[in-house]
Amino acid sequence: AALASNRPDDPERTPPDVARPAHAEDYTAPDAATPPPAVAAGPAGPVAPAAGTARLVAAAAAALEGQPFDEWRLGGVVRAVFVETGLDGHDADRATALVRGLVLGGPELRALGPDAPARWFADEPLRAALRVNEADGTTWFEREAFELLVEVVGSLPASRSTDGSLLVRAAEAAGYRVDRLLAALAGPGPDAPARR
Repeated sequence: AALASNRPDDPERTPPDVARPAHAEDYTAPDAATPPPAVAAGPAGPVAPAAGTARLVAAAAAALEGQPFDEWRLGGVVRAVFVETGLDGHDADRATALVRGLVLGGPELRALGPDAPARWFADEPLRAALRVNEADGTTWFEREAFELLVEVVGSLPASRSTDGSLLVRAAEAAGYRVDRLLAALAGPGPDAPARR
């Protein structure tokens, strides 16, 4: 169906045909006057608590799993939803990048464990979401993005028995350097001398 008008306030506007997401029959549109439950009012307006952000990212990634994220240009829509729930621009960008990485990535990226960061850093969309960058010959990653990804993946059914705080502490001890974190999580190699 074509749009009768492209003005969003036009009551005659007809939305274009779009594919229904999985479990769309279970979705009930919220009352526009009622903020989502994960949003609390703050001095500058609605604010999504940190734990709420992880739940939002996990829910968005699950709802969009298997969808052509880039082809359908879903990033702008996902970001707008995050802003609407109260995230500031930087947090909405971070959350959107993580959703994109999880949607485009395979199931091996959705499980915690000592080898999870190596898989995340090797995957280009998640590498971008973790804001991996090089400065003065050292490769760094962003603490906030890493901690949010650990929390999101830790909330997924495949990871609920894994303690993500171990990864967070290892990242902090590594100074948010990719090489140090991967070395610390790899532990001593098979050729390392045995301790006595």
